[in-house]
Amino acid sequence: MTLTDHPAPRSAELVVRPRDHQVLADVSAWTDADYRLTDRTREKLRQAVPANTLRAYERWWTAAAAWCVTEGRSRCR
Repeated sequence: MTLTDHPAPRSAELVVRPRDHQVLADVSAWTDADYRLTDRTREKLRQAVPANTLRAYERWWTAAAAWCVTEGRSRCR
């Protein structure tokens, strides 16, 4: 399962921190493996977030999705 369904990076595609313009990564060198998580890593990430934080995120996303509908906006995936 990929982290995102975006196209392969273009050559010299950089990730830059806006506040100081520091280059954080040159994603043109990334491979398919850089867009994937193992099941073990995915589970560790799930366990790292407290249950109350997950509930708060769920409430926020529910409210945001409702706002999108009432405002005629596209829904988030």
